[in-house]
Amino acid sequence: MSAELRTLETAIADFDREADDDFVDTRRLSAAIDRLQGKLCRVVAAARKRGDHLLAGQSACSWVAAQCQMSKTTAADRLCVGEQLRNLPGIAEALSAGQIGYQATAVICHLSEQVGRSGSTSIKTIGSVTPSAFP
Repeated sequence: MSAELRTLETAIADFDREADDDFVDTRRLSAAIDRLQGKLCRVVAAARKRGDHLLAGQSACSWVAAQCQMSKTTAADRLCVGEQLRNLPGIAEALSAGQIGYQATAVICHLSEQVGRSGSTSIKTIGSVTPSAFP
């Protein structure tokens, strides 16, 4: 396990134990969780690219579902978002900065994947959308 991940786990444990639920800023907490979801998406996409799932004899989706204790539908979502964030740097940056949430990011990424399959290149402009475009 990396030192960075251990530090994150310690910070989460400390926050969970010490933060008074009556005084936690829900917007900031949600933005922090969304940023971590973006990181998870990028990590599982990198694992698929490396072929980690092949070592286990599984599809990428099944492997992510098992590793992350989530449904295959959720795993497929995380894989799609992770892949598309590489193609949409403006969206990736906005998510990492907490300027847009994970759900909006996922919608954009799934749309980008669908449009990409149809051969259209017009969706590439979405990667340069500024966060102010999202109310």
